[in-house]
Amino acid sequence: MLKEIIDQADIKKIASPDDKVKLKNEDLYEYIIRPNDIYDMISLENNDIISIEFPFPHILSFKVLNNRDLVLISMEAIEIIVLDKSFRSRYFWNNNKWNDIYKKFEKDRNSIYDINFVNEHYKPLIGRILKYEFDDSKHSIPLPNFMGQHADYRKEIAEDVINDNLVSSKFGIEMLKIAIKENCD
Repeated sequence: MLKEIIDQADIKKIASPDDKVKLKNEDLYEYIIRPNDIYDMISLENNDIISIEFPFPHILSFKVLNNRDLVLISMEAIEIIVLDKSFRSRYFWNNNKWNDIYKKFEKDRNSIYDINFVNEHYKPLIGRILKYEFDDSKHSIPLPNFMGQHADYRKEIAEDVINDNLVSSKFGIEMLKIAIKENCD
């Protein structure tokens, strides 16, 4: 997904203005992405009636996995969201450079999508991330960056790690060290 983003001549959002992108049909409901000036909205809808919706900062790429998880690459981070009525966050990751660029985007562009800003700052950023964080030799994703998140999201991500034996064995001790350092509950 990251490689597909930087292989574009210009990095574009997945949804253009006045457009909507269907993610997945689920029984009578559809998951829809709708663009906005300062964010993209993902909603659960039935016949264009919105049941629930959540904002995400300008989505650059997405993939629906077989287990009903949604991988999002937005201007803020890489996230994995459970596609259910709660849109529960399972994973959130960015690094300091990504966070700095996102803050600069919010400040300099008032969070309004600017393709020139994205090409100038995000193309090199994603290239470095591919090379150093998600290269082909690594068989797993980095430790979730959950400490900067809202307390509810941190708890959701930590609980998912704790309840998943494979993930817990890899990240559990590291997350415990971070939680102790940050004095988290």
